[in-house]
This record gives sequence, C-alpha cells and structure tokens, in this order.
Amino acid sequence: MRIDIPTGRGKGRSVPLTAERLVNMYAEAAPEKSKSPAVLHGTPGFAGFANLDETAPIPPVIPLILTKEHPNIFVWYTMDDIDALSLVDETDYFRNSVLAKSGGSTYPGQVPGAIGQALEFNGSTEYVTLTWTGALGDYDSGAISFIFKANDVNGSQALVITQDVANAIDGGIFIYLSGASINYRVGDGVTWSGAVGGGAIAADTVYRVQFNWSKTSQEIFIDGVSTGSSSTTFGGSFLSTKASLGAVNISGIGSPFNGFIDQFRLWKDYTLTAQDIADLNGET
Repeated sequence: MRIDIPTGRGKGRSVPLTAERLVNMYAEAAPEKSKSPAVLHGTPGFAGFANLDETAPIPPVIPLILTKEHPNIFVWYTMDDIDALSLVDETDYFRNSVLAKSGGSTYPGQVPGAIGQALEFNGSTEYVTLTWTGALGDYDSGAISFIFKANDVNGSQALVITQDVANAIDGGIFIYLSGASINYRVGDGVTWSGAVGGGAIAADTVYRVQFNWSKTSQEIFIDGVSTGSSSTTFGGSFLSTKASLGAVNISGIGSPFNGFIDQFRLWKDYTLTAQDIADLNGET
C-alpha cells in the first residue's frame, strides 16, 4: 500500500506505508530517532505513545506456581492472615483451618518469618487442625511446599501430617523431624511405610521443603535439592479428620514441633517441576 504524504515543497509523493510511518501519522511530533517525518495534524497525546520510554522498568512477572491462580492449588497459608482462631486460606476456596491447643493456655502465634509472618509452635501444646482433608478425596498425585525453622532438633517433631497415624489404610503423608534429620512416611493402603530420610537439618536455620507424590513414587526436596525418594504404593486418599500442622493429633497430641512454619501450600493432581521448585525457593 502507498499513500501520498505532503512534503515541505507542497508537493506530494508516493511512499510505502510502513508501521513506523503509520504511527507517525497520528503523532504531533516526530518520535526520537524516527527515520520518517511526522505529519503534524495528528491526534494530541499520541506522541507519548510513539515515544515509548525504553528505559522504564518492566514490572516483574510472578511465576504462576507462587500465585493462587495456579489451576491445581488446593490450599495456601501464608501465615500472614489469622481471623480469631482461623488460619486463613489465601486461595479462592476459603479452606481455613483452626489454631488449636491441647491442655495449654496459648495457641500458635505469629512471628517474623522467612516471608512476612510465620506461625510459631511452642513444642508442647500448640498445633493447627487441618479441616479440609476430607475434601481432598482420592487422586493420583500432589505436592506440598512449606518453610520451617526448628528451635531445637531434639526427639520427634511433626511438621505436617495428613492422616491419623493409627489409621493409614486410606493413605496419608507424614513429614517430621527425627532428631537432626527430616524424614517422611506415606500410607501404603494398609499401614505407614518405613521412614525415608530427607537429609540433615540444624536448629535455628530456615529450610524450604517441597514434597512430590504419586500413587507409586514420592520425593522430598530441601532447599531445592532432592534428598530422599521412595517407590511406595501410596493409598492416595485423604479422609482423616486428624490432619494437622505442628503435632500429631490423635488422643492428645504427640511429637509437638518447636519452631515456626511459613508459606504452606498444597496442590492436587500436580507434581512440582524443577522450575517450580526453583521459583518456590527463590520466593521472597
């Protein structure tokens, strides 16, 4: 296509209509470094469009895995939002959980965490009851991610358990500290599997944990590094009413955790990719 553009001598000539010339037709001034003239009868304000600031900062793109818009996100506790005794779910599913205590006078409380606020447990009576496990039902795969810091590395300390220890027939996941190591066990449809070591940990140190599972394999990552895996036949069903953070809750609590947990997420029917794990470990 060609179009006549007036020249300074009052005569017209036919030139190719390029994208740059088309923009310039609607500018009141020639953009900087433009190779073609501007027609000065354009619409005011288009010069700003034509003169884009190439030095302006570009807003960062947030990886999908870090957002509630991920299609497989099931629950996400940032630990920043507590409403009375409810731990608020940041997804659009509103799967809040409940701050709880067993015989003590205090509930888990907020402390400065790795990202915003974290939830601190006292190592004796405080825990969180996860109220949504029945909604998970039966499925083939999933993933968990969270951040924690232990105040000590003495004895057994439960981080997350998605099934009653005494009733693993439906399946379940148990991630916990055993002294100075992090371990996990899964429900194999009959009972709990043997412990799988996930690596050494130290007190007063922040760690980021990701855990992938399917009905035939499981793997744990600490600070982005795979530190343990197994091929247990996993029951894959979450029907317990005893799931919790910070303790095992059956008849009274056991293995109470002394430290904080931050940024707890669970995805259903999805396993984390290497890029997802890198993004989660780089989150600030």
